[in-house]
Amino acid sequence: CSMETGQCRCRSHVVGRQCALVDSGYFFMALDHYTYEAELAQLSMGATVLHREHTESRPVTWTGTGFAKVPERGVLQFQINNIPYSMEYDLVIRYEPQFPEEWEKVSISIIRPGPIPTSSPCGNTIPADDLLVTSLPSGFRYVVLPQPVCLEHAVSYTIRFEFKRYSSRERIPNANILVDSIVLVPRYSSMEMFIAGDSASIRRKETFERYRCHENSIPVVKPTITDICAKLISSMSAIIQNGALPCQCDPQGSLSSECELNGGQCRCKPRVIGRQCQRCAPGTYGFGPVGCQACNCKREGSYNTFCDQLTGQCQCRAGAFGRQCRECQPGHWGFPSCQPCHCNGLAESCDQQTGTCLNCRGNTVGQNCERCAAGYYGNPILGSGDQCRPCPCPGALSTGQHFATSCYQDPGTRQVVCNCDEGYTGSRCEECAPGYYGNPLLPDGRCLPCMCHNNIDVNDPQSCDRQTGQCLKCLYNTEGARCEHCRLGYYGDASRRSCRKCTCNHLGTRPDQCPSKDECACDRSTGQCSCLPNVIGQNCNRCALNYWNLDSGSGCVPCRCTSINSFTSKCNEFTGQCHCRPGFGGQFCTDCQENYWGNPNVQCRVCDCDHRGVATSQCDRVTGHCMCRQGVSGVRCDKCARGFSGQFPDCYPCHQCFGDWDRIVQDLAAQTRSLVERASEIRLTGVSGFYESNFRGLEEKLLQAQRIVNARNATAMAVAELMNVIRDLRNQISGTTNILNGLEDVLTAVQNQNSGASVELSNLEREAKALNLSSKELSRQLDILKHSNFLGAYDSIRNSYDQSCQAERMVNRSTVTFPSIISASAGTRRKTELLMRTRKDDFNRKNAANRRALNDLAAKVQTLNLKNINEKVCGAPGDLPCADSPCGGAGCYEDDGTKHCGGLNCNGAVAVADTSLDRAQQSEGELQRAMNEVEELFQKEGADPDSIEMVASRVLELSIPASPQQIRYLAEEIKDKVSSLSNVDTILDQTADDVRKADQLLQDARRARSRAENVKNTAEAVKQALEEASQAQHAAQSAISRAKGDIEETDQTLNGIRSETVSAERELMKAMDRLAQLDNRIDALKMKRANNSLVALRAEETASVAREKANEAKQMLEGQLSDKYKIMRGLIDRKSGTVFDAKHRAESLRDEAKQLLRDAQEKLERLNDLEGQYEANEQVLQEKARQLDGLEDKMKEILTAINQQIQIYNTCQ
Repeated sequence: CSMETGQCRCRSHVVGRQCALVDSGYFFMALDHYTYEAELAQLSMGATVLHREHTESRPVTWTGTGFAKVPERGVLQFQINNIPYSMEYDLVIRYEPQFPEEWEKVSISIIRPGPIPTSSPCGNTIPADDLLVTSLPSGFRYVVLPQPVCLEHAVSYTIRFEFKRYSSRERIPNANILVDSIVLVPRYSSMEMFIAGDSASIRRKETFERYRCHENSIPVVKPTITDICAKLISSMSAIIQNGALPCQCDPQGSLSSECELNGGQCRCKPRVIGRQCQRCAPGTYGFGPVGCQACNCKREGSYNTFCDQLTGQCQCRAGAFGRQCRECQPGHWGFPSCQPCHCNGLAESCDQQTGTCLNCRGNTVGQNCERCAAGYYGNPILGSGDQCRPCPCPGALSTGQHFATSCYQDPGTRQVVCNCDEGYTGSRCEECAPGYYGNPLLPDGRCLPCMCHNNIDVNDPQSCDRQTGQCLKCLYNTEGARCEHCRLGYYGDASRRSCRKCTCNHLGTRPDQCPSKDECACDRSTGQCSCLPNVIGQNCNRCALNYWNLDSGSGCVPCRCTSINSFTSKCNEFTGQCHCRPGFGGQFCTDCQENYWGNPNVQCRVCDCDHRGVATSQCDRVTGHCMCRQGVSGVRCDKCARGFSGQFPDCYPCHQCFGDWDRIVQDLAAQTRSLVERASEIRLTGVSGFYESNFRGLEEKLLQAQRIVNARNATAMAVAELMNVIRDLRNQISGTTNILNGLEDVLTAVQNQNSGASVELSNLEREAKALNLSSKELSRQLDILKHSNFLGAYDSIRNSYDQSCQAERMVNRSTVTFPSIISASAGTRRKTELLMRTRKDDFNRKNAANRRALNDLAAKVQTLNLKNINEKVCGAPGDLPCADSPCGGAGCYEDDGTKHCGGLNCNGAVAVADTSLDRAQQSEGELQRAMNEVEELFQKEGADPDSIEMVASRVLELSIPASPQQIRYLAEEIKDKVSSLSNVDTILDQTADDVRKADQLLQDARRARSRAENVKNTAEAVKQALEEASQAQHAAQSAISRAKGDIEETDQTLNGIRSETVSAERELMKAMDRLAQLDNRIDALKMKRANNSLVALRAEETASVAREKANEAKQMLEGQLSDKYKIMRGLIDRKSGTVFDAKHRAESLRDEAKQLLRDAQEKLERLNDLEGQYEANEQVLQEKARQLDGLEDKMKEILTAINQQIQIYNTCQ
């Protein structure tokens, strides 16, 4: 390298200071760069090409497009003309074996163009070197010939492969092998860089061999190359190629012009293969800018999955058609079972999948061109002699005056019937349908929809004019020529059918816009009503600000609130009441505040009224007079009024006689006052004073007559007037005379009346005195009664009378007013009856189901018998006498007939279970003692621990012979060992006792295990039976106790219902609410019951799984213990001479047995826990069920009480 820069002198297209890189678009070749595909070789002697498709699910373990399938004696010839460097090459054959044995003989011949000059690099090659033989093992995918081949640069070679023989032992018909390719791998041991002899070349060779760079480059699927191998192979490539090789990536098949640095593999587009991405993968075609497309050849119709690389045409079988061989021949369908198209002679082809005819002729359509197209009629079926003709509706389809979707010919009348388009009607669609207008018979005539904004009945022929389209019967509160407006009194959008009635308030709307209270006009678009003055709102339903009294009918009036005495100028919209400041009142805040009177600008005084006698707390705002209630009088309303008696405030009307006499006295008093006034007037004016006006009139008449007489120029008119005056005077005088006579008569009558009145006054005075005496006598008698200690009998009578009156008023109110108590009670009764009718069936059904469940539970409780429990525990029925029964306790009686109690001194089920448990524990102790005795037996011989451990290890290492040869060999060995023994009889005698003792211990252990298992099973059965009995007893006791509680609660409820008869309506409502709550609670309980059932099922499933696991553990325990004991027994029998050396094995078995026993106990404990959880869940479920039953019974009782109350009210009893 350069001494200044360290730059090495690089070969062609190699760059970098150490010449380790390449120019862009160049690469270092791989060792298998010179690969020659077998499918491209010259094939003979039966060899064929077999292409293989690339699939994503299968890794690519071959190169190129496939293989050469070569039979026995098949020949492959490869033309080699691109040797880059003269040197030795390793010849590699890549293949896939098809048969299990190896291919025995393959002959390889290197055919050179001529003799090899001695001066050439391969001058030392002899003809024998070009003849090679190899075999192809079946367990490999490639083989390297044992001898390299020397090839020279720029020389063409032919390499011939003859696959002569598959097997020499037997003839295998159709034996063949798949040859993938051959590879010329440069032999590293022939290159100067590895064999120069200097230390660097030696290190390179050692590194090359250590990292197996040569072997890792031969298979198709290569492992990841190490950096060291990549560097060495790059150096080899640079020497062989005198630089780097160009990538030459195909511009259409590759993603870029760059390739991998080592190997030169270009980045290919989808479905493109080759180092240069220059061809499509097998099973694809259409090499182009987007890559290649899959052939997708149909397997049923093609010979294989490959197609033409250019056209994509698959190799179709006979009868298949199309590029993918997935279609039938023209005129057929139903691939792969092709059949002729049936098109009635009206089409040439049909759909390949469905058989539907394509491009039907003769105006036909359908699956088989069997019917006429729209607008035509007839019978196109082949052989019918008919054809499809245009529908005359009213003209043919081609005339432009065809208004039908289809037509048909009536088979009876042979008339053509048209199926008209929407908007047309008539036998030939020559008229417009209702809701349409126009004349379809005219040229270019059409029926158009009546433009009525969808506000007419299109089925009504009179809804619009058929000629002009004018709308005649507008619907949906619309009007107008096109029904485009809402009619008077409605507003909205007529085009959307949203015309709504005007909702004007007739009090605030102008009278001319509201002919009636319910009919008012408004704006047809917005709905705004025409409001009276000072009225606002779309409906004219409220007053403007500072106005009120919408009910006036003439608009709202100003509030007129005094600005000084009110907070704001606004007032109440309905009452006109202003919002007054403190101290002021009245509508306009111009008066004193409430319960005050006087002038607010001067002084306001509080109303001094007795609240017990006022009708309202507000007195007269001007005078301050209080407003008394009936029967009360006085300025302060603090005393009883005239006609009322009693002590204020308890004022009550006087007796009826007081009213009669009071009216008489008042009439007399009025007459007396009138006479007094007339007498006073006569006293002042005299008797004639009353007639002074009459006399004054007479005087005026006389003066008038006198003036006429004294007049000198009297005329006839004046004389006539005078005569009239005189006549009037005479009439008046005569009338006055009559009046005076009448007055005289009246005076006489008045005198008579005065005398009679004096007599009547005297009588009244006498009667008043008599009444006074009677009152005094009554008062005296009242004092006597009070002093006689009658405790206010009169007050009691009066109170009773008041209560009777109040009760009468309440009764009247309850019957007359609405809503009343009676009406509410009747409504409640109707609701209750309706609810009972609607829920009667459901209640009866639930009641029947609950009754059946209770009966079942009672029957189950009655059938509970401890006989089965005793039978399971003791093996004998529980109804046997105590003397005959193996166990006492449950189901057993004393001699005197009393039940035999349990306890510690009783042989009952519990005692037997405890005894069984004790026996199981004793069995475990006996097993432990047996193990200890075995251990002591092993220790009797006095062998040292090392010897015992060694012998135990050998015993554990022993294995049972697996084949007859091994068994025979082992027998011979045992025979030799036995023959070599001395004093055999003595040894056997010494060990015989120990063997018998071991056998006895083994039998004891087995019996102990059997007893323990029996005891355990018995204990489990007893436990389960006791638990079932306890659960049943607990369930029965709980049901009985809850039933008693429910009965007591029901009695209390009935007593409460009887005591609250007066407020039955309120109780009925509460009962209805409670009934609804009970329904909800019942539904909730049902849901909880379902959930609990699900939990119980899951727990049961878990318990079943646990039981199965326990049984499996038990079986495993029994099987393993049995197997171990059998193994130990066999070892003792076969190795009696070495029985004392099995201590270690026995200890191991003991530990394993203990471990298995512990595992079984843990699983049993887990099973017990799961059973406990299951029992708890069952108890919860039963508890919920019992609660549900109790609630349903309680509901039934409540309903019964309700029915009783209803009957009471219905019958008034």
